[in-house]
Amino acid sequence: MAQQQLLILVFIVIIVGVAILDGIDRAEDGVREANKDNVMQELLILAGRAQAWRRMPTPLGGGGGSFEKLNLTAIHFDSVTHSGEFVLSNIEKESFRVTGIGNAGFTLMVTLEAFADSVVILQMVQ
Repeated sequence: MAQQQLLILVFIVIIVGVAILDGIDRAEDGVREANKDNVMQELLILAGRAQAWRRMPTPLGGGGGSFEKLNLTAIHFDSVTHSGEFVLSNIEKESFRVTGIGNAGFTLMVTLEAFADSVVILQMVQ
């Protein structure tokens, strides 16, 4: 009888251990997804601000129809936020690229190319 109780106890411990590990994995997946969503949202906010800035006349502090003088300060966007780090590159008259690097303790890098009226995801590394 004691052996059966011991065996049942061992099975219960194994089942509880597996359940705990599964819960930890699911929580980590949730953190990854939340960080990806936050980085994507901030990239789209940044692109939207840049597109509005491009349309604004130069005397009013905008780009006057060009992205060429675009920088994060001009559109009031911090390069480091609670979600990650953001870097502008390939800034040309008609387009620019922005890369968002997540900071949730795992690899996440998303690069967008923005145009006057659209945005294209170029690369997503998870």
